[in-house]
Amino acid sequence: MSKFLFLALLLISVTGFSQERGEIWTELSADLTNSTITNSPISPSILYFPIDNIGVRVSGFYQDADGGFSSSVQLAGRVYVTPNGYAQGGIVTDFQDNTGYTLSLGYTGHLTNWFYVEPSVRYFHQNTVNDVGISLGIGIVLNNR
Repeated sequence: MSKFLFLALLLISVTGFSQERGEIWTELSADLTNSTITNSPISPSILYFPIDNIGVRVSGFYQDADGGFSSSVQLAGRVYVTPNGYAQGGIVTDFQDNTGYTLSLGYTGHLTNWFYVEPSVRYFHQNTVNDVGISLGIGIVLNNR
């Protein structure tokens, strides 16, 4: 089993995909840092590539926090620095005078031409909060070129 998993990860990692102009991706990701299944922040997003390997991402963020519901929106730019590795940075706001920024480094592992997984490491700053975390996303390429 471990040989199969290693081989599958190796195939995903050496298969380079280009993110082409006009592609639209959707994703659902979860923050895996200090989370349990019941309180993991969920983030749906949409990513559009206006030019090859450069994308604009809009995402929502929803979390059950301290007995209440917390939400915010992120607008980010993404640049693929290798065929599958990216750097992303953006602003985050909850529209209540709480604005911050986030930076992340991630990897897009294409399982097929239509489905992908994205592990990433991110840094988040808002007001007095500084947080480093890990997230995992799964997504679909809506209009594969």
